[in-house]
Amino acid sequence: RSVSLFAQVEAKDLPEEPVVSGSQASDVHGTGDQTALMDRLKLQLLLAVAGLDRGAAADGLQRKVVLQAAETLENAGAVENFPSVADGLWRLIYSSALSAGSGSGGGASSQSLPFLQTPDSGSFSSFGPGSQIGQVYARISSRKQKLENIVEVLLRQPLPFLPQLGKVSLNLGHRMEIVDSNTRRTKITLDQVTARNQGGPARQLRLPPLKIPVLEILSSQGAGIFDTTFCDDQLRITRGDRGEIRIFTKA
Repeated sequence: RSVSLFAQVEAKDLPEEPVVSGSQASDVHGTGDQTALMDRLKLQLLLAVAGLDRGAAADGLQRKVVLQAAETLENAGAVENFPSVADGLWRLIYSSALSAGSGSGGGASSQSLPFLQTPDSGSFSSFGPGSQIGQVYARISSRKQKLENIVEVLLRQPLPFLPQLGKVSLNLGHRMEIVDSNTRRTKITLDQVTARNQGGPARQLRLPPLKIPVLEILSSQGAGIFDTTFCDDQLRITRGDRGEIRIFTKA
């Protein structure tokens, strides 16, 4: 099945689906039934997160529905070929930390330094008033033992009468270590921050990417541990050491 099956889910375009419970998910027989069930559960989860702005717009009931759908999918599907199945580029579509205030995908908390904060570590104004957060991605290479969080930022105006500086991509590079293969527990440690200009007036300056090595004292703020609780070639769910859940689709 193509990833495009799940790439553009819009709640308003789809009929209401009955919720599949955990007991129903376990009562299947045969490969065909299991494949159909997994597709149904993944769609159910995508419908639950649709329109929630990665969790920022979710109320208490919507968070509960998302968590129930995620838990049902986690219980129904085994993660095979880990860690290579997690390789590639993933787009963040939901983070419980955006609505519940727990830690970020990179391990940084809301008390971390502003440049270490990603959109699921606190407020969207971490980069200053007037700044806007675009898409958030994670690029994983199990062979290189690297995980890179990529955050698109429209930079704030330095002064009210100046234009926006433009779109910048912040790449937070982490060393990655599988610490428990049974739970698929992964430890990541921040080791480099790279800023790339992607558009706007500042792009005309043709500045090269700015690479910032991370000192050990700062690296600990960008460290974290998470378990991969579901992952196939379309959808990935992780649960962090601060209780946060993050849901990604393959980009």
